[in-house]
Amino acid sequence: MGLTLANSTPTLRVHIQDIRDELSRILLSRTFAKAATLRRLLEYIVSHWVETGSDGLDGYNLALAVFQRDYTFESALDPIVRVYTCRLRELLARYYVTEGVEDPLRISIPKGTYVPSISTAAQNTSQPARPENPIHIALLPFHIRNARCSQHKSYAMNILDHTMRHLSAVPAFRVLSRISASRVRAEMGEQLLGKHAPVDWLIEGAFTCGEEGFDVLVHLSEAKLGYILASRFYQHTFSDAHELSAQIAKELSHEILGFKKQCTSQPSFDGS
Repeated sequence: MGLTLANSTPTLRVHIQDIRDELSRILLSRTFAKAATLRRLLEYIVSHWVETGSDGLDGYNLALAVFQRDYTFESALDPIVRVYTCRLRELLARYYVTEGVEDPLRISIPKGTYVPSISTAAQNTSQPARPENPIHIALLPFHIRNARCSQHKSYAMNILDHTMRHLSAVPAFRVLSRISASRVRAEMGEQLLGKHAPVDWLIEGAFTCGEEGFDVLVHLSEAKLGYILASRFYQHTFSDAHELSAQIAKELSHEILGFKKQCTSQPSFDGS
């Protein structure tokens, strides 16, 4: 069974099961793992629209169905639906630049409505607007730990370059080029890079080669204070550097965006 999406441009014909599959991917993601209320809200909004085809869902309906308010609910006195819908929009945006970057469909909740918008990945290829206060990231060249890697330096460079490309596609990020990061580190040293250069996060790693593949250890550290937010260890064969770099970029993006507090004036995701 298909559904014609009038809120897409151009008009799009999508199978209902594809929309449900995309909804399931979001609800089971790590991005939404600790946001039970937002999962309920998203599931209700999308399921109601798919099952009824109605564009008439409003804040009053959501207050009763999702937030257990009674018939006396007044949005002017209780902003809970607006608050959580704001957070839902932001968490969906975070999902689609991390775990969901390669999903075939995109689900969003446009401002001013509680009706979902569905689009394909191809319709989202244009570069989104950059934020006023972007996050600055420097990727430092990976250390080569053993002599065996001398003949595989191109893999380390490819992984770094592809990771940089993936991170640069995240609207919230500004990524210092590899050459610039190397020059700044040579002039200042790693200890001073974050303190004097406009860098918020440092990504560095080590590359170790074996007979059949290689190991990559990646550290994500806060540049100003120097503490490590996350470390990741990867084992890979000498095959596709792009696949590994996409995984590294997704996981590091998730860590950085998760660290950045959003909607600071609003209650926590689950309000508990």
